[in-house]
Order: sequence, then C-alpha cells, then structure tokens
Amino acid sequence: MDVFEFNDYIEAFTKIVYRCYSKKRLMDISKLPDRVYHLFLMSALFILAFAFMTHFGAILGRKWIFYGGLIALLTGFLIMGLIVLKNVIIKVEERPTFEYLVKTELESYF
Repeated sequence: MDVFEFNDYIEAFTKIVYRCYSKKRLMDISKLPDRVYHLFLMSALFILAFAFMTHFGAILGRKWIFYGGLIALLTGFLIMGLIVLKNVIIKVEERPTFEYLVKTELESYF
C-alpha cells in the first residue's frame, strides 16, 4: 500500500466518522414529541389555574370556585402521573452509541 492509497482510506474513514457523528448528534438533540409537550403545558396550566381559583375562591367566599381549583389541581397531577407512568411501563427505545454507529458503518464499507 502506498501513501496515496493510505491517504484515500484515511479520508474515507474520516467521512464515515463525521457522518456517524452527525447522525448521533441529531439523535441526541431530538426533542419531546409535540403531544407530550402539549400535555406538559396543559398540566402546568391546570396547576396555575388551581393557584388562582383557590386564592379567589377563598377571598370571595365562593366554595364552587375553590373546589373547581382543587379539581384543576387533581387534573394537572393526573396528567403528569399518566405521563410518568407511561414512561415507566413502556420502554423507551435505546439510541445507539457513537461507537456502534461507526462500527456498523465501517463494516458496511468493507
């Protein structure tokens, strides 16, 4: 093997490593699914509504506003609990490591 052939191999391997790094980076920065994000937002809004409704229900002396706030709190915690329960019961797919990606790409190269 001469120097030029060696340099060609090094260049090809470097491109493979860069491509694998790019794939791994895109997998690492992937965000939450939109549905889960909206559920978190809805839960936070219910808990915020609880704070306002119990405050104004106590000040105005309206029990139905106060109880509505408690129902909003329970709904917010129920949504959070279901999200946590889903993540505990259903296994999240394992993302491949950088080394595994490079290994499979190099094996397919040869």
